[in-house]
Amino acid sequence: MNTIVLAAERHDLGKLDPDNQAALRRGPKTVLPVDHVDAGVASCMAAGDQIAALLVRAHHAPGLPDLPAHFRLNGRKLRGRRRDDVQVDDHRQLRQRTDERLGSYLEQHGRIAPTVRPRPNVIKDLPPGGLQVRLALSCLVEADHSDVSAWFGHPEPCWAKPRWPERLAALDAYVETRKGGGARTALRSALYDACRSGEPDTPMVTCQAPVGTGKTTAVLAWLIKRAMADGLRRIFVVAPRVTILGQTATVLREALVLPGEDPDQVIFEHHHLAEFQSLESRHMTVSWRAPIVLTTAVQFFGTLASNRPVALRKLHDLPGSGVFIDEAHAALPPELWHQNWLWLRQLSSEWGCRIALVSGSLCRFWETSVLPEAERLHERLPELLPSNLAVIAFAAEAGRVHFVRPVRPFATVEDLAAAVWAEPGPRVVVLNTVRSAATVARRFRDLGMRVLHLSTALCPRDRARMMTKLDTWFRSEDQDWVLVATSSIEAGVDLSFRSGFRERASVASLIQLSGRINRNFEWRTGGVVWDFRIDSGAGITMLPVVRRAAEVLERLDPADLANEASGLVTQAMLEEVVGDSIGGALAGAEKARRFPEVARLGRVIDRETKLAIVDDGISKRIAGGETVPVRDLLAVSVPLSRGRGMEDNISELVPGLHRWTGRYDADFLGIMADDSATIDGEAGEGS
Repeated sequence: MNTIVLAAERHDLGKLDPDNQAALRRGPKTVLPVDHVDAGVASCMAAGDQIAALLVRAHHAPGLPDLPAHFRLNGRKLRGRRRDDVQVDDHRQLRQRTDERLGSYLEQHGRIAPTVRPRPNVIKDLPPGGLQVRLALSCLVEADHSDVSAWFGHPEPCWAKPRWPERLAALDAYVETRKGGGARTALRSALYDACRSGEPDTPMVTCQAPVGTGKTTAVLAWLIKRAMADGLRRIFVVAPRVTILGQTATVLREALVLPGEDPDQVIFEHHHLAEFQSLESRHMTVSWRAPIVLTTAVQFFGTLASNRPVALRKLHDLPGSGVFIDEAHAALPPELWHQNWLWLRQLSSEWGCRIALVSGSLCRFWETSVLPEAERLHERLPELLPSNLAVIAFAAEAGRVHFVRPVRPFATVEDLAAAVWAEPGPRVVVLNTVRSAATVARRFRDLGMRVLHLSTALCPRDRARMMTKLDTWFRSEDQDWVLVATSSIEAGVDLSFRSGFRERASVASLIQLSGRINRNFEWRTGGVVWDFRIDSGAGITMLPVVRRAAEVLERLDPADLANEASGLVTQAMLEEVVGDSIGGALAGAEKARRFPEVARLGRVIDRETKLAIVDDGISKRIAGGETVPVRDLLAVSVPLSRGRGMEDNISELVPGLHRWTGRYDADFLGIMADDSATIDGEAGEGS
């Protein structure tokens, strides 16, 4: 704590330089002529606290550095310009200026504000754990950014209070209204009651239950009970896909928002990764202050790994929280679980978090050789679903779906269309990339098929509209239609199709799509799921990152896939990570405190992404300097991955935020309506 207080007190010490004071008097947007960070670093070093000095150095871009390189030089590289690419003479001149004037800065500072008595924090080797350093920096950055935002007239929103006992009562009432007849409803009620009354005293639990059994409300009941018992500050719901967040948010607003409350002050949805660097745009950086925070796995785990101040600003909101990792099998690429598992264990054991890993096809990697022997759990995590109820639940799954695997790839989209149209509707087709999904949807429409398209080529506002339209189609008598989508639809979404087609990817992705087929046993003859391949070309693009997982899936017997409790997802993960060195490299970088390398290796989506606004009205308001609430901004934005069409179709509004200048089709293809927008990969799917 002394370290954080010292860093907070001294981080802007250099602004007392006379030249900087003269610049500040000219207005808040004036560029300071003297780098103001060096004085704070020098002051903390003189106080014997290298960690405080590190935090001061890192509280502006580029953030936390490679520590071994800095500390091998006895801290000298903490001094001087924040950037390492400037001339040595500039470093030397700045250090000399600071050393000559430091006493004057401190004397002035002492007259303006009381000074803490810092306790020396002498570091002989490396500083505390990487997560501790990131949390400490988060505290400093949040204070700094909040002050700046308030100065520019953008105070923090007024979030609702937790009110956990009242929210649990509201959740009970919501679940009661959803009760009906039938075995499926009885199973949902039993699961809810088991989770609500469950009292495992360990900070981490699992919940593996079949699709359609009400895992979301059941696990939330357990977490709210833990929040009441342990004084948790908030609850995070972490999902692998943005589509899941949208449906979950709808349920939670109905179930947990109390009379007289503003839903947006109770539940915050955080979709995209956007970093706003400039002073006047700092109010658009996201905080995790609401009682219920819904965010993607890309956001959540990317924040744990980040070294950048604007990304870390919200991290200090995480300790003392409940964390619901929905569809945990799909939350991360297999090679990233090693280090992220260590972070989750640290959050649960040292930072007061209560964590639930939830899935219909859970990957129990923590029990396997994916982790080094010393880091495995040699006993099972407590399971919220009692064993006797699990036997009944998974036995009921028999006959719900069966799997089909064509011998050869489809040669053309027309061949795929013929196979799709031969199966009964409603149908869903899932492709591996945004471009492939747009190509197939467009061609299906040209062939006269009744088709909807859903991917991150559409902004959240328009995806929500598509989901509403989809619900209307489900309720209509005419079921002869098809949804073409990316992986955003395959996990955690409460939809039930009769037939499904999944471009080959991982075992987990195929099993999860099967959870959207005949979900509630609407068709007694069962549903069908196709595991298919399609030749590339003419708009069909391959996704190299799924190649190994697809090879593992191809070796499995399709008949084995219908048993979700069989452990196939765990088995497949073991095969997928054989020979992979990324997980070990990430853990090694974290152990060595090479923060930029940790951030690079820990990215869930290993591609450059940019956030682009597709709504002209919002773009004009931002360009005109108007304050736009973050939730409104995110609702009309799309994340773009690097591709040949990206730079040609965007223009920068503020650092970290762009305007989409190409064609945008809000009713069907989104940004993929622009033929020049050959965006590679999944265009930020899940971010």
